[in-house]
Amino acid sequence: MKDTARNAIDIQEFVVHISDETYIEEINKTAKSLPPEESEVSITNLTPIDSLKINVPGIKEARVRLECRLERAIPLGGIDGEPTCDLLIGRIVQYHIQEDLYENGEINVNILKPVSRLAGNHYATLGKQFELKRPF
Repeated sequence: MKDTARNAIDIQEFVVHISDETYIEEINKTAKSLPPEESEVSITNLTPIDSLKINVPGIKEARVRLECRLERAIPLGGIDGEPTCDLLIGRIVQYHIQEDLYENGEINVNILKPVSRLAGNHYATLGKQFELKRPF
């Protein structure tokens, strides 16, 4: 189990960050395997920042940050009953969205430029986008 999941389960709180292209090199550094007592943030140029409603710090550089309380942790995958990952389900108790990202009640993803981590060394950015009006 990665320390992030273990800490969320132990503390019952966690922060979700929406990573973006502006600091992805620093985020990539946090994928390094370190002993549990060493924070991945300590090997980066990222800045810890206090959360408002939970006791887990966030990352200042994240332009979207969600403070969460753990609702449920579900171990998944693995062989012989040993999970390979955990699905964490949390209740958002506070969110932080950088003001210039917010337009007409939505986050402008073209300004945010979010990045997702895939498997191994692979990351993804947004590809083709389109809009469909929802039926009423």
